[in-house]
Amino acid sequence: MTTSSRASHRVVPDTGRRAAPTLLALLLTATATLTAQRPPASSIADDETVVLFPTWASRPAGRDDAWRIAVVGQVFEPETDSKLREALVEAAIVSLDAIGLDPTGRARARARERLAAFVVDDESGERIVVAVGDTRAAMPRSSLDGSFAGELLVTGDDARALGGTLTLRVVLPDGDARAMSTLVHCHESEGVMIVSDIDDTVRIGTGDDARSRLRDAIVAEYRAVPGMAAAYRALAEDGAACAWLTAAPWPLHGPYAEFLRSGGFPAGSLRMRTIPLGRPDWLAALAQPTRHKRRALDELLAAFPDRRFVLIGDTIQDDPEIFADVALAHGDRVLAILLREDPARPPDAERLARCFTRIPRAKHATFREADEIAHRIAAARRDGAP
Repeated sequence: MTTSSRASHRVVPDTGRRAAPTLLALLLTATATLTAQRPPASSIADDETVVLFPTWASRPAGRDDAWRIAVVGQVFEPETDSKLREALVEAAIVSLDAIGLDPTGRARARARERLAAFVVDDESGERIVVAVGDTRAAMPRSSLDGSFAGELLVTGDDARALGGTLTLRVVLPDGDARAMSTLVHCHESEGVMIVSDIDDTVRIGTGDDARSRLRDAIVAEYRAVPGMAAAYRALAEDGAACAWLTAAPWPLHGPYAEFLRSGGFPAGSLRMRTIPLGRPDWLAALAQPTRHKRRALDELLAAFPDRRFVLIGDTIQDDPEIFADVALAHGDRVLAILLREDPARPPDAERLARCFTRIPRAKHATFREADEIAHRIAAARRDGAP
């Protein structure tokens, strides 16, 4: 040992036994351990907010005492007092007027409220910490569009779901009394899961062109297809889990969630797509196709490898192609594909034939009335689906 080394170390006489740790040392060790196990609070400022989307939880392989939660959310600054925000909303209203959507009266107020959710400041690079009970986890930092996704493993007392759900919350900085949370729908490993599209499947749409999609999403009052809520409730009462899937973007999360709740549809996770709101053509992005649905379906099938799936959509948009691809990739795990026909917009028979050339006939069907759904699923079970 060099002279300088001796000078920098305190020599402790060897008494034949280890010195007892001081109370301060114990407290420091405990604090360090707790800090390592419990991430600090989220990095958001008091003018930023976080939306956690209703999500699912699955059992980790070989465990029935834990849940793995798929966390998906968005962090942004609402900027409710921004003059620029108000101007952008009014400009969007004028754009809707210009293409003949005429959002007047109550429709204009509804359009303004929905559009305002698009004119926010996405916050990238934020570290969001989420928790169930005392179990915490830090998510990957938010992307350029403000979105983030990750997992939270919950065990012990925190994993005791009440009514099949857990409450997932954002851990906020000290002194921040706001509440940001969502429900987690906990699904056991086995059984049937209904994955349903929303637009033109359980919600009435008016067309598949860009103008119609804009009108249906931004201007129109959301109306349920008659009988669909009762049909889905019957499936849920028979033990099926339910998951909702839409290509609509996350700023419409509030109206969509309220539509499902007030319409009497079974509760379930809700997957919506993210779009960068800073892009100049964000309004046009509402009508553009997306791969979001396929990614969400792949995530669900990976999370529940022992479940069988019923995919319910419509013949108008891209559900036939997406569902057929999933069925080809996952074989017998897809029990049935059911596509709603809109009587006012008959399906393209040649298109459907191309989509399902390699799919057993017993696995796919179209329907017009809600009460056909249960019969179609029973037929899929009976006519060859193991």
